[in-house]
Amino acid sequence: MPYCPSETLNGLKHRMSQKKSAIDDAPPAGQRFSHVYSARGEPTADSPRMRRRLSSLIYGTKGLSDFEYEIPCELGLPVSGGLHQFLERCDLRDALDIVTLAYRMLVRNERRDHYHQIYPYEWIKTIRRIFAEENLHYSVDDEGGVHFAFDKEFMRGQTATVSMLGRTRYSNVRKEFEGVDAALSEIPPNGKAAIRSVFTAAEGLFRLMYPSAPRLGAAEIAKHLLITLQTVYSNDNTALRAASKTLTSFQAWTDAAHFYRHEVGKQDVAQPPLGLTLNIVSQGATFIRWLAEIDDAQSGT
Repeated sequence: MPYCPSETLNGLKHRMSQKKSAIDDAPPAGQRFSHVYSARGEPTADSPRMRRRLSSLIYGTKGLSDFEYEIPCELGLPVSGGLHQFLERCDLRDALDIVTLAYRMLVRNERRDHYHQIYPYEWIKTIRRIFAEENLHYSVDDEGGVHFAFDKEFMRGQTATVSMLGRTRYSNVRKEFEGVDAALSEIPPNGKAAIRSVFTAAEGLFRLMYPSAPRLGAAEIAKHLLITLQTVYSNDNTALRAASKTLTSFQAWTDAAHFYRHEVGKQDVAQPPLGLTLNIVSQGATFIRWLAEIDDAQSGT
């Protein structure tokens, strides 16, 4: 059989493709078993492992040997029994504050005693790794401040909604909506209050548009908003059909939010999962922007 370079090249490409596929399917090399195979679930607010790792990191970081004296000074709390016990018992907000206080101390010592600047940098890098590995919903900025790690798309939606509500007409609606940020900034986040705030904002805007509506509910949406949509999109049948489907989604969202607007009659606070909270709040913000656009279209502004 005559020599055929193209067949040889094709065979080589096929073997290389198989090898690459096998590499892509292989588990990541050099990673801890728990980080590869354990189900992580939804990010959480607190973790005993995070607290112990934070304590050990403080003890093992050059420049933080006197950090225990910093806590009473900055937080007004006694460190009885040592740092390990303190971090196991303290409020979550104090544990997160310690991340920032330790960074500031490292920066001061670096400036005063000429420690290498890598120590503050390594502190932030390690804290970020601990938060990620322990599956906590926090991020750390470059100056040691701890923040909630809500995704950027969620934050853009919140900002866009606040901007949309800039008119004086929407002052009360905007005030209610801003309560979402306050609720999510609590430690741990108050998902129930966040959902209530976004619903109250949506209901306030809906009743501003339709003063005769006693509340925001699926029946009221069908009664009032559908007529408005038929007017606003009267010259665009495609837009009207799409808007009608969006109206149905708005009704479903209203029904979903009602589960957390009313108390369940239990002793313990029934907080919604954070992921569900963010989803409901994000959808609510979208519907508020939509209502504001429709309201503007009706008023001719």
